[in-house]
Amino acid sequence: MTAIFNPRIWRPALDKYGAVTHLSVAVYDVHEQIVCGPVPASPLHTLFTEFSYAPGLFAACARQCLAQADDRPAVIVGHALGFAVVGTSLLLDGPIVGAAVAGYALLELPHASTVERLAKDAHVPLGRLWDVARQQQPVPQRRLAMHGELLQGLGDTILQENARKRQYEETPAQLVE
Repeated sequence: MTAIFNPRIWRPALDKYGAVTHLSVAVYDVHEQIVCGPVPASPLHTLFTEFSYAPGLFAACARQCLAQADDRPAVIVGHALGFAVVGTSLLLDGPIVGAAVAGYALLELPHASTVERLAKDAHVPLGRLWDVARQQQPVPQRRLAMHGELLQGLGDTILQENARKRQYEETPAQLVE
């Protein structure tokens, strides 16, 4: 199962996705373990990591994605202080084999009181958080859902191509036997 989540294959695609969306992306296996990422390090994600603040949104979103059945809409998990992550389940030949989660996105322009509360909760210096928050553009939920759909297409394509490549590599060995 780890072969389908080879970071050498996933990382370049996730870096490009993150460069366009300005979101950090992590890929989870079916056991809710991160197998790749988070990449690239978005400013808000970097700041939270530096101060060891983990609001749990990535893990909560991955858990919801892995619990999906036939229908796989993008899952958006928001924080009370105005930021969110988006995720999607990943399929390979039918079953869900993982989840991809991207974040953190501001859902609206930050208010001073919200940034102050977040800085206090995250134990992040207020000035640093303001600097990062001011540089980010809010992402409406509708656009965030589209980011999730794009992430789903990217993830499913990587999985399918990786499986096809492994199958082509194994076929000559099987023919020799």
